[in-house]
Amino acid sequence: MLRNATVCLVIVFGVMTGVTRGQQGKPVDPPPRAEDDGPSLAETTKFIQRKLSELNKVNYLIYVHNNQNGIDYSESRVDELTSVQANAIVCTISYHWKTTNNGKINDDQNYHFELKDVIAIDVLSGEQDQKETDTQQGHPEYSYRLDPPIFVLKVRRPNNILNAFAFYREDDANRTAKALNHAVELCGGGNKDPF
Repeated sequence: MLRNATVCLVIVFGVMTGVTRGQQGKPVDPPPRAEDDGPSLAETTKFIQRKLSELNKVNYLIYVHNNQNGIDYSESRVDELTSVQANAIVCTISYHWKTTNNGKINDDQNYHFELKDVIAIDVLSGEQDQKETDTQQGHPEYSYRLDPPIFVLKVRRPNNILNAFAFYREDDANRTAKALNHAVELCGGGNKDPF
């Protein structure tokens, strides 16, 4: 009986040593993502197109305070989003964007981006978005209040290229961001940096 136990221990030890040696090699990649993990790309882009098209016009006031000199001012802004096309075949989002500040057109053109180029998607409050933009442009002294509050979905691409969409409701912005993230994954995009 003792002899059989010794043989079993030797066999188990040999198997365990082989397993341990096998683990010292190159790490194994995770299994590929299942095709049926979540909605299809067609369903996802249809949802994105619907949610972005519902935005149409977002009207709000921006109250600005300069923390260096104490000057306050405000501006009326209208963001219009039209002609939204979320194309599952070529993995792109295209739209027409028009921004009006105090009745003066600030931006009025067509935009598009490829989902495979997207590296990050964020949802920020309107105040956070304004602060981030002005700080990057060398003006951290400004602080903001928006009325009504809005939420900005930012699509980030390489070289600090951004596409932004204004929402009245934070949950709509977050649902659309989740759908965009899913579409980006299905189109082979996303942040590939392991750190």
